[in-house]
Amino acid sequence: MDPTPATQIPALPNETPPSRPPALPHPIPTPQTPALPHPTSTLQIPPQLHWTPPPQTPAYRTQPRRPNPAAAALDSTTLTTGAAATNPDTPTSAAAAPGTTAPNLATAALDSTNSTSGAAAPGATAPNLATAALGSTASNPGIPHPTPTPQTPHHRTTAPPHHRTTAADPDIRTPRAAASGVGVADSGVAFVAGLSGSVMTRTALTIWLPPSRSDHFACKAGNLVRGANSHSAFPNTSCLNVAAGAAAIVGGEAVATGSYPADRGINRRMRMPREVAGFDSATGMVVALARFLHGLGTPPLGDPRMRLLRPAAALLGRAPVGMRQFVYSMFSGAEGRPEQEIATLDADDVFRRIAGAYPRRRYPVVVIGSSGGAMIHLCAALGVPWLPQTVLIPVRQRGLTPDEPRRAAEVFDRTARALLDANPDLVLHHMHDPVQDRLTLRRIAYFRVKRTRLGRAYEEFLADVLEPGGTVLLAECGQTWPISSRGERHVFQFGAVGGLPPHEYIDGSARVRDYLRRYRVPAERWEAPPVDGTAPEAEWGFEPGLRDDVQRFAKERGYRVARLVHDRPEDLSPLVADLYRRWYRRRGLPANRLLIESFMLMDPWWTLRTGSVPYWTLFPVRPSLDRLHRYLDGADTYDFLHLGLFCHGVESPGSVSAAEWRDLLGRAGVKGAFAGVSPRRYPTDPGTFFEFPRALRAIPQRHPLPDPLTLGEVEADVGGQYFH
Repeated sequence: MDPTPATQIPALPNETPPSRPPALPHPIPTPQTPALPHPTSTLQIPPQLHWTPPPQTPAYRTQPRRPNPAAAALDSTTLTTGAAATNPDTPTSAAAAPGTTAPNLATAALDSTNSTSGAAAPGATAPNLATAALGSTASNPGIPHPTPTPQTPHHRTTAPPHHRTTAADPDIRTPRAAASGVGVADSGVAFVAGLSGSVMTRTALTIWLPPSRSDHFACKAGNLVRGANSHSAFPNTSCLNVAAGAAAIVGGEAVATGSYPADRGINRRMRMPREVAGFDSATGMVVALARFLHGLGTPPLGDPRMRLLRPAAALLGRAPVGMRQFVYSMFSGAEGRPEQEIATLDADDVFRRIAGAYPRRRYPVVVIGSSGGAMIHLCAALGVPWLPQTVLIPVRQRGLTPDEPRRAAEVFDRTARALLDANPDLVLHHMHDPVQDRLTLRRIAYFRVKRTRLGRAYEEFLADVLEPGGTVLLAECGQTWPISSRGERHVFQFGAVGGLPPHEYIDGSARVRDYLRRYRVPAERWEAPPVDGTAPEAEWGFEPGLRDDVQRFAKERGYRVARLVHDRPEDLSPLVADLYRRWYRRRGLPANRLLIESFMLMDPWWTLRTGSVPYWTLFPVRPSLDRLHRYLDGADTYDFLHLGLFCHGVESPGSVSAAEWRDLLGRAGVKGAFAGVSPRRYPTDPGTFFEFPRALRAIPQRHPLPDPLTLGEVEADVGGQYFH
């Protein structure tokens, strides 16, 4: 598309505000609209508009960023509202200077004209949409009009033509957008100004809203910045990743111009290494928390590209159950890596890339250790990152069925030994669970590795981001499981935490027999390797060897070490739910909405944004349902219940029927609803991964993100039962 000069921005149909006169060939002042003060007037800046650039921290990138010519157009440029910001070094009209490219649409739209009525500038063919939407600010004497900064002549003033104008994030709705790419901002905007920050911040647009619209957002070209009403741990609180000629985004209903290479870069940075499974608790939770700290919601399966598969998932949901299970197996099993690649894996490089998903800035606390959804919400409340001790390495396997645990334990011994010899800081738990992972086990083996030392990757991350005297919080889950030893630092775990206790995996039971018959397995129970001990559970348990190394590192660097100790993964769920509920009440917000999450179906950003109380469940199994009922028994009644159910594709022993989950929703005071899952297709509903994020965005309430809690506040609120 050819760039449109700022003086010829086309008007949108029916978009002229009713209080504004229509565009005229020549500007005619409107008597009812008082003239704006001159841009160079000295006015008192309200305290809420003061902005402090974030402290400079070590840059994440190891290679220089490619120049963004469109982003450069915003550098050293001050945007004003209403009146013109006349620059002596540039033409007074909005047309492009001779020898330059077309003017920056965002700058030109906000630069406006000398008219204060919103009428078109001389030679314009339509009113200035951005100025009209921003409205007059003369009634607010506290709004400053900064002196314009000359624009560097070599800067491009429009985005590269191959960049497509789109919304900053698909989660932000853009109801109206002009063909030129300049959209209509919300009428509640009172102030827009360009701010020049440090190297980390470059140029930002800060949008201040009146109390009725209390959100305060910031967007910029390049890296993220934070809003003036936001704590440093909550940057970019409206999912803004705007680059290449951005104008303004307000709430969830305004628009921006330009394209968004910064957003794509952040998404690439938050993709997990291909050597680890993305379809897993640890990596899924890292992505959810990293996106929260970047100011973003969690897309389906943690990857915005997965949104493209939503129509296919909806179509697959109408297919027979056997077809759904086959596709599930193919999709999840596609992550398997060949044995020769696993044997030469550099685990330190993998953990370095996992840590690289988080924003590189200073944090008062960094959490390390066991996975857990409630713990992720605790990290979100603190505004701090979490480094997993355990990750899943999917190994490609063929010719094995899920019901051959003894053979599965032996077939990968050589690969396991090569992996451990190359990575002496790891302990390998080869996990085999034909109940929860039946479909995935058809194509991959589960190598869960646990760190026993921080290693260079985590030590460098802590040194870069942890504040002097900060705290390393160890998340220690005491869940254990029977194991069979396979060698030094190598164990085989048959079964996993879920709907069956360990003894039923080993000794069998009536429901195990029924399960095997359903899948036409000619056996009464599984033939598992003999058990010779117990160990930390493969997925959730904490390997204590890491604690000693963390204490050594903290002593050398002057950090404090704290421990968050719990017996089972779901033990923290009631604790964190009550913490959030009290937090909302202290802020004067309603605390009557409970969001029930399941496994990796979670989103810390939208949880806080909608004012929902998070309660995380392990799986849709009987023990999880019983714990949830006990929590509701002791809590004040929730008016609204939103229930997410992770669908692993099979009706396994210990799973709970949709009817029982519907009965749970009946405990809501006003309304209970499934969040993104079809009770008719559960537990084989492929759409749940795509519809759960949409169900969260459909919650009507919107609240500004708060300043994070301190660790001291959390410890005082929770008490000494869990913190040591």
